[in-house]
Amino acid sequence: MNWVSVPVLMMAAICFYVGATYLWSWSRRRAEPENLSFALTCVVIGCYNVFCAGLYNSASVEEGITWQRLQFASLCLFSISILWFASHFTGYRPRRVLALITGWMSALFVAGLALRGALTLTVDMPRPKQVSLAGLAITYYEGDPGTVYEIQYLSMAAGFVFLLWMIARHYREGGREHARPLLVALVVFFAAAMNDMLVGEDVYPFVFLIEYAYMVVIFSMAYVLQNKLITLDREVRALNLRLTEKVNERSMELLFSEIGKGLYAEILSELSAPGKSTRAARSLERLAAQDQGAGMAKLSRDLAVISNIEDLLRRAIGKAVEISSADEGFIFLAGERGGLELRSSSPGDAVPPRRAVALAGRSFREGGRIIASRGRGETRGGGSDVLAVPLRLGGEIIGAGCLVKRASSGRFAEEDERIIAAFMNQAAAALENAFLYQRMANARRPTGRTDLTPAIEEKIAKAIAYLEENYLDDVAREGLAAMLDMHPDSLGRYFKIRTGKKISDFVNELRVKEAARRLARTDENIVHIAFAAGFESIPTFNRAFHRVMGITPTEYRESAAEPRMHANKRESKNH
Repeated sequence: MNWVSVPVLMMAAICFYVGATYLWSWSRRRAEPENLSFALTCVVIGCYNVFCAGLYNSASVEEGITWQRLQFASLCLFSISILWFASHFTGYRPRRVLALITGWMSALFVAGLALRGALTLTVDMPRPKQVSLAGLAITYYEGDPGTVYEIQYLSMAAGFVFLLWMIARHYREGGREHARPLLVALVVFFAAAMNDMLVGEDVYPFVFLIEYAYMVVIFSMAYVLQNKLITLDREVRALNLRLTEKVNERSMELLFSEIGKGLYAEILSELSAPGKSTRAARSLERLAAQDQGAGMAKLSRDLAVISNIEDLLRRAIGKAVEISSADEGFIFLAGERGGLELRSSSPGDAVPPRRAVALAGRSFREGGRIIASRGRGETRGGGSDVLAVPLRLGGEIIGAGCLVKRASSGRFAEEDERIIAAFMNQAAAALENAFLYQRMANARRPTGRTDLTPAIEEKIAKAIAYLEENYLDDVAREGLAAMLDMHPDSLGRYFKIRTGKKISDFVNELRVKEAARRLARTDENIVHIAFAAGFESIPTFNRAFHRVMGITPTEYRESAAEPRMHANKRESKNH
């Protein structure tokens, strides 16, 4: 066997395998005709490579023109299949032109196989070629193509121009990502065709390259098909995430609608008694106007509800603020060390006043409801009404809810106390199921994280390293995801699995630690420190700092100032 035929036969095997794979794919998804045209193109190119190997191993012109005739036939079929592929892939709709080209190339296919003599190939017009490359002699036993094949050459050139026009049109219309690989492959194909033409005309001695150029075309076609599939998969994943968010949103709405109706039934008898205030009645009117939904017991076990405990807490305190006409609301839950930790607030950037934190702790310890009215001349926190209610999970107190009402919003009354306590009792079923679900999930994953693929682990590690170096800058999740070639939602999900934190919380923690370092070691203004640490507003800075450090920035500076003063005194004495 001639050594030149070995790589050609290897390429033929690859083409047949890829063609069979995509033919099977098309049989499963008939709505994607580009898979069929690509499969046929692969099979035709595989046949062409086999015919090339036969020509390279021919010992005479008579034997060589047999394989050469089959080569021309396969080129006709290739011209047809790749044009239909381009039409399917680019969305080119006018089928009349394609039908005319298909009919014309089919006629040339039949003529090339049926006609003998000077019109096609004959031993009377031999054209053998001797090529010496890298010290190795290669002999091509070919015949001189006749009129039919010269017409075929011109027809293929015209088809190539039409193919180039279709892909360039697709490129201009926004399909650059898909069209660019095909354009590059066509440039390579054109260069190889020019080489073969010049070699065939004895301009310079070299091997024929067209069979290798066909492989480049095949690889580019496979690439754009796979890229299209990957893009579709990403779009489907993003759509599924959006649909999941919508379902979760609606499930939460239905849950709190049912909680409102349950609350109405629970305290209706109390409000029906004479002498009750109209303000409490207005609170219940807001609850009674909520949408109808499924039963609360069923909704409180809905996975869309119990698997989103942070959203559940946020909505619970938001609804409590709404029905009590409070200005701010906070939910504190018991931490691992027994103290209370702020888990949710409404509005989201609200920072709990000191008195609210103290009363929440007292309600948590004593297990009772507390209303603390403001006194005259008191400032924020001290100058607000505060209502604290314990949160019970079964027979255990797991935290406290706290509502704050400023002077301009009036005062809390006993009806507010009963309404909020009843509301928290109604919400307890969903909270209990949410915590049970969380414990079960943690039991299944003792480390608190699922197994990630090495590729995902590497990308998340790069994301962490990037954030640790650039947390002072404005870091957008979308930009970070683009750097790592990931969907933003996927990045956020895997980042939380890996670190246990959202990207925004991770960045805020780094910024808070930097701010804490400056507060302890410098006398810079707190506002300046907040902006220097990367925060865009003081309320956001205060809330993030309190969540991470457990105290306000001012309290932290005061606590750090005393040890620093003692250190300065000792240093001055030593001098």
